[in-house]
Amino acid sequence: MRYTFTERAFHPDESFGLGGFGFEGDNRGFSFLQSDTSRVRGRVEIDTRARTISPPEVDSSPSTSPLGIYEDYSQEDRKPQGEFLSQSISPFIDEGTQNVAFRVHTWGKNHAFRLTQDGFSPSWVIPDLDVTVNFTMRIDLAERKIRIESTLMGDGFPNTEVFISDSLGTTLMLNTHHRIGHAAGQLLGNANHLLASTEIVVDCTPAGGFTGQIEAVRCVDFMPFNRDLIGIAGTTQFSIPNWNALHLSRNPTEQGFLGLDTDDDLPIPGWDREYPRDGSWGIDDFFDPPDIDDVEDWDH
Repeated sequence: MRYTFTERAFHPDESFGLGGFGFEGDNRGFSFLQSDTSRVRGRVEIDTRARTISPPEVDSSPSTSPLGIYEDYSQEDRKPQGEFLSQSISPFIDEGTQNVAFRVHTWGKNHAFRLTQDGFSPSWVIPDLDVTVNFTMRIDLAERKIRIESTLMGDGFPNTEVFISDSLGTTLMLNTHHRIGHAAGQLLGNANHLLASTEIVVDCTPAGGFTGQIEAVRCVDFMPFNRDLIGIAGTTQFSIPNWNALHLSRNPTEQGFLGLDTDDDLPIPGWDREYPRDGSWGIDDFFDPPDIDDVEDWDH
C-alpha cells in the first residue's frame, strides 16, 4: 500500500492583519483539498511493500504584499525546504505487522517581504515559518488495524493541518491547529512549540487501505486554547466521515483579547510567545505521564 502524508501551514483570513503587515492570506478553513493554497506545504510518499519513504516535497503558494509585491517561489533560492530529522520503516510481512516512523521538518520564508518587485531582502531579515511533525504508523494486517500517532510542533503561527491519504484516496485528518499570535511576534526564532497531538486506531482492508471505524485515543490542539477535540465530540468512536468532520468543521479563526482576531491581538513582538506550553515543555511532559496542572482543561 502507498500512503501520502501532507502537512500545510495556511492563513485562514484574506489578510494577515496588523500583526502580519497586511500580507495576503489563504482565505479558507481546515481542508485536505489539494487545490487549496498554503504558505508552506510538505508532502511525503510512503510505499510499505517497497519500504521507501520519499524525501519531503516542499512548496509554497504565491505570496502578495500590501504593496502589490508578488512572489511565486519559482527561483530555486527562494523555495521552501524540508528534511527528515529521522526515519525508519520495518520489513513488510504478509498478514503481519509493519512500523513506519519519521520526523520531518519544513520551513520557508515570505520572499514578498520587500519594497519593490525587483528588490531583494537579505534572508536573515525574514524569519522562517517552521513546521515539524513526529509521525508513527503501526500497520497490523493480521488484525486489520492501523495505529497512527502524529505530534505537531512549530512556531504556532499560522494555522496548520496534517493529514494522510491511502492509495485509493481515502484521507484521514490527523492534526488541526489554530494559530496563536501574529507573524511579527511569533515567527522570529521560535520553532519548537508543542502545538497538537493525535493518536488513533483505524480499521483497514487486507491491503492496508483505510476503511474505518476509528478509535480515537488522543486528539488535542494545545494552542492557543488547549482544545480536546475528543472531549468536544463526547465520544472516542468515529466513522471516517465523522472523524474528518470533527476537524474540518472547526472555526479556523478564533477571537482573542478584547474579542479581536488573533492577528490584531496586541502585536508586540515576543509578548504572545510566552504561552504556558512554551519553553522547556516537551511531549514527555504531557504524556509520560501527564500532570493535571499542566493540562488543566483536558478531561482525563
